[in-house]
Amino acid sequence: MISDTLISFSSYVEKYISLGKAKYYVAWLNSKGVSGVVIAILLTVIGIAAVLIFWSYIQTLFPKPTPKPVIVDAKLWIVGNKLRIEITVKNIGDGPGTWEKVIITDPDGNEESFNINVDVQPGASASLPTSDQIVEPTKLTLTAGKNYLITVVFKDNQGNEHTDSKSVPAQKP
Repeated sequence: MISDTLISFSSYVEKYISLGKAKYYVAWLNSKGVSGVVIAILLTVIGIAAVLIFWSYIQTLFPKPTPKPVIVDAKLWIVGNKLRIEITVKNIGDGPGTWEKVIITDPDGNEESFNINVDVQPGASASLPTSDQIVEPTKLTLTAGKNYLITVVFKDNQGNEHTDSKSVPAQKP
């Protein structure tokens, strides 16, 4: 058994030296009973995998345009049990985005979101529509003089969310 293995190994070495690396590999596979069809399938699968890996690497070199929202100005006024919100947002990214919602978090950590739908092109600014400026929050504790965290949420064409936040003191008019 051991002598057969040594003879087999020495024949591989002889073939390797006489035939070269590529021919040796094919000769070694043939000596093990691997058919040419199986070799072709294996090399095709390896080739396709290499192309996919290379393509995914190339994709990272060319990032897709994405929006980047920045809160330019934000003000909160407490009017009775309602909240008046004024927000101006600028898209400083290189792709368009849709301003999806505003999230307001009070000092106690309670948060409430308000959905809107405003398209903002790269380099453009947008303000909260007048119809959405006065809201009646149900989860927030409204206290003048305390800071509230305002977060704006943009979505890009691929559905990814991009946010910006700013702490703003609530005021009485």
